[in-house]
Amino acid sequence: MWTTLFTCLVLCAHLRHAAALGERFCERDNCYRILGLEQNATLHDVKKAYRNASLTLHPDKNPAAQAAEEFNKLATAYAVLGNNESRGSYDYALAHPREHMIAYYARYGSRAYAQMKIPAHYSITGLILTISFIQYLSRKMSHEKLMRRIRQSSKYKQRMKELLNERTLANTNGSPSKPRKSVQKPRQKGLSEVSPEELEELQMQVDSECNVQGGLGPAKVQDTLGYQMLMLPVSLYKKAQWELRWHWKYTVNKEPYDAEAKEYLTRKALKLSEPRWQALEDAQREDLLSKELWVKENCEAYLAHLKKTELNAEQKAMRKYYRKAGMPLRVPED
Repeated sequence: MWTTLFTCLVLCAHLRHAAALGERFCERDNCYRILGLEQNATLHDVKKAYRNASLTLHPDKNPAAQAAEEFNKLATAYAVLGNNESRGSYDYALAHPREHMIAYYARYGSRAYAQMKIPAHYSITGLILTISFIQYLSRKMSHEKLMRRIRQSSKYKQRMKELLNERTLANTNGSPSKPRKSVQKPRQKGLSEVSPEELEELQMQVDSECNVQGGLGPAKVQDTLGYQMLMLPVSLYKKAQWELRWHWKYTVNKEPYDAEAKEYLTRKALKLSEPRWQALEDAQREDLLSKELWVKENCEAYLAHLKKTELNAEQKAMRKYYRKAGMPLRVPED
């Protein structure tokens, strides 16, 4: 990736100083203009123009200091236009400049890469690190965006008020005792009366209580591509060890499933990831475990029940909508 970026920068800098598209073939000049010809000139005209110009520009016949440079340009232009194949490529480049640049990069990009002599594993490592950085940054930005939305919710602000009242009450109870007659209920503070430092502490405490999981959870280095590839051998070893232990315990010895195995089989039957399973309420998890969904018949019956429940809920919503709109269309009853 770094090689590609460097090559593109070189090409962009080269284009900036180019006077015309012909720079790719005849330095900064147009090949036809060097020979003093129009683009519709024939091959005979090209050869004739080259012979006439070489008589005056050849270093053996022209003592000028720039004669050699001018003759080299003339020879380059003749090499481009004196051959039907190279001339066709040049004419196509003049008519299609964008496609020409793509073809030019395809032709010389690999050559630039070879000249820089950058090992392939360096390029792959740089690419993986770049992807990992983008992953981490994107995850962090998504999580911060979600937390900003959560902080604007009424439940979040209500929880901050509750914590503030608890702190106020604790500070009042911790103060020196006073006569009972003078004891009054402490006035509840508002969030606008709190100092910025205390408000930040409350916000951090409520943030820690927000259990955001899945793709919008906090950014972790463990979730990046680089870390996962680095730990791939360890992950494969643990996976193989777990599979062997499972096979020996429940297939060979036929032991009854323990709590961890039941959770795994239930998640597998419902196709739930570990974060989604942990996000469920304790009562929901216990209810799912009691259904023994790792048994095929139980799982099929439960999924059919869920589908029917969702259909009934949709029908109820449709009936409510039709009644509210006063439409005569009726939804079949169950």
